[in-house]
Amino acid sequence: MILEWQAVHGIRNWRGAVVGGLVIPVVTLAAIGFGLGAVVPHGAVGDRSYLRFVAPAVLATAAFQYAVAESTEPVMAGFKWQRTYEGVAVTPVTPPQMVIGQLLWTAVQIAASGVLVAVVMVVCDAMDPLPALLALLFSTVGALAFAAPVMAFSAMVRDGSAFTALNRMIVLPMTLVAGTYFPVSQLPAAARGLAMATPLWHTVELCRAGVTGHFSPGAVVVHLAVLALWAAVGLTVTIRLFRRRLTS
Repeated sequence: MILEWQAVHGIRNWRGAVVGGLVIPVVTLAAIGFGLGAVVPHGAVGDRSYLRFVAPAVLATAAFQYAVAESTEPVMAGFKWQRTYEGVAVTPVTPPQMVIGQLLWTAVQIAASGVLVAVVMVVCDAMDPLPALLALLFSTVGALAFAAPVMAFSAMVRDGSAFTALNRMIVLPMTLVAGTYFPVSQLPAAARGLAMATPLWHTVELCRAGVTGHFSPGAVVVHLAVLALWAAVGLTVTIRLFRRRLTS
């Protein structure tokens, strides 16, 4: 029921989704990949151009930002403004089903917007077609893993201003230091460890591995395990908070 309602609502508001899911990542790719990339010497980030280095990270970052957008105000709206969850709670739908339905719709939107971004990147020669599909898969999985704890945060707070703090204190710094625009090896040791603890770094590494084809099975397992841990903890806490708010 939640998934169906979100789909109907999302189709009616597709223009805003296109702007947030396509225009912003493409502008970022143009400014960073082509603009900054024009002055970054070849070999500064390995054996590929800066454009091809940053493109998988832009795809992953766009997926994360979309996941945050869909896991903050829409969740608060379901509790506080539109009270959608209260209406669903009187039906046989359970809180875990609500949470899973919300996350499934978030995954659909992340994947759909990611397809558009990946197509633009292929056209701009920032990625090859088949590796772009693998990067799209990894970016969706990683963003969904982060969406779960963000949903828990949204179910816990009562004021929308908390989302501004979330973006300024967590999302933006994570975007800047998680190996997106430069290798984490250039960070101080303490900051490097912090960056590697973020789900975005693991997602970016998976996306880059998918694009370059330089897979290390052990590294892939570790990256996926960390993302699975983020998702499991976030999902568990979110379900508990949904139960508490809908039964209190």
